Amino acid sequence: MASVYGFSQTLSEGSAFNARTLQANDLITEHNNKVLGDYQNAKKQQTRDEADDSTTFEEDAAIQGTEDGKGLLSTGIGAFSLGQDMASAGGVGAGLAKQTAERQAQISSTFSKLTQGEQAVASPPVKLGSTGIGAATGAEDAAAAAKTAAGGAGAASEEIGSSGVGSAIIKGILKKGGAGKVLSEAGLSTVSEIGGKAAGDFGGITDAVEGFANLAENKNFFGNDDATEKWGDSFQMAGAAMDVVGTAFPPLELLGGATGLIGGLLDGIDSLGKDEKKKQSDAAPLIDPNKDPAKAGIVDTKISPAYQSLGLVASAPVSAKMSITGSSGAF
Repeated sequence: MASVYGFSQTLSEGSAFNARTLQANDLITEHNNKVLGDYQNAKKQQTRDEADDSTTFEEDAAIQGTEDGKGLLSTGIGAFSLGQDMASAGGVGAGLAKQTAERQAQISSTFSKLTQGEQAVASPPVKLGSTGIGAATGAEDAAAAAKTAAGGAGAASEEIGSSGVGSAIIKGILKKGGAGKVLSEAGLSTVSEIGGKAAGDFGGITDAVEGFANLAENKNFFGNDDATEKWGDSFQMAGAAMDVVGTAFPPLELLGGATGLIGGLLDGIDSLGKDEKKKQSDAAPLIDPNKDPAKAGIVDTKISPAYQSLGLVASAPVSAKMSITGSSGAF
């Protein structure tokens, strides 16, 4: 009787315990299904992220290459022009003085045309130079003055050269777009010069604005501790400042362009490096629950110990594979 009684008591305890085990196994199954669902979603997201990373890298490389190429072209032309002026003027100091005088004379002439009208100011023909616009001399000056005195029609249509490649491109676009019908030659020149400065110094100006915004929020001026980015931003801000001041002093404009170019190169290296790190991070292998259940977080379902002690179920727990498919095991 004792053995029968003991068996009945154990069976009763097993039934009570089994109800709680079933409830626990339902939760385990729900958890395992979530792990599987998360893995499938992560695979899909990884595919999208890898495609976005590749696109971002290509876009950043193209933008950086274009900006650096423009900066290198402008700086190169400016250096060549400065060398020519130094050679013709007979020395470094004389060449710098010549460029500065020509630029300031052109600024004064353009300003007078804007305020007094195209025909009110007699201005000599000009030539395109990367660091400034030099006035013609000798017979050309006399011819220009005579044309202006004769009626002013020639002065009204006189073309004003641009101080750099960027300004020249902007002015050309404005003319083709019909802006010349609304703005005078002096107006087109002014707009293109301002636009050229804004476009060329955009990176440095943006960095400066963001820096002051960071200070207003009691943050680091650069917003982070990335050494390469700090150096790049510093060079670009310094280059932008020198370029603006160099509007009336072309040699400083040339130095600003070279400084900004160095900053742009550093920023480009930093940006592309970060893009590459993100590509590698997003492409990191995912843990497959079907191949490595335990590492992926799959949990085995439980078996009632009372039933197991009676030999009513196998002694081993339900396999991870059965857990994944949702089976709660045999009882």
